[in-house]
Amino acid sequence: MLERIMDLQILLYLMTVLGTAGAIGMLAVHLTYRRTLRKTKATTNLREKWLNLWKTRDKLLNRMNFLVWIPSLLSTVCLGMSLFLYPESVTAEDFR
Repeated sequence: MLERIMDLQILLYLMTVLGTAGAIGMLAVHLTYRRTLRKTKATTNLREKWLNLWKTRDKLLNRMNFLVWIPSLLSTVCLGMSLFLYPESVTAEDFR
């Protein structure tokens, strides 16, 4: 079955690129959160600090969610397309 899937090289390369884009998106979100935490450490009032973090968290989720979710969804679509376009490559005997 692996050889059959490897014949679909374009979709596999596309899935690899999308997975890499998702990993880069997660890294960008992580670094942005870390930078935000560093900026708010100067605040002495803990309540104010956490309220500011929640506000920035919501902004970051709205702005950066597509960096992680869009590549993941597109990768899933590519996998579905490969199974739909090449149904003869997957048979019941492959799962036994």
